Amino acid sequence: MKIIASGRKIDDLGRLVLPFEARQSLGLTPEAPVDILLDEFKGTILIREHVEQDTCLCCGGSRKLHRLSNGRCVCEDCFSAAPEALGGKQ
Repeated sequence: MKIIASGRKIDDLGRLVLPFEARQSLGLTPEAPVDILLDEFKGTILIREHVEQDTCLCCGGSRKLHRLSNGRCVCEDCFSAAPEALGGKQ
């Protein structure tokens, strides 16, 4: 992962402009739907293109998915790693 913009400011409405290079690299056009993922442990935000098919909410994978009670999916690998990532025993 590379830094493509540093020191960007969030406006009064909470908006942040995505740099042209990032939008072009990901093929994002105006009005393109995106997913915004928050990793509170790492203090990072991930923005990715929204895909209508079922994918893992952690890694974006589409194999061996477990459907959660909220309708979202988690793949077998992320599901197995969850207890350890949350500080518990696996």
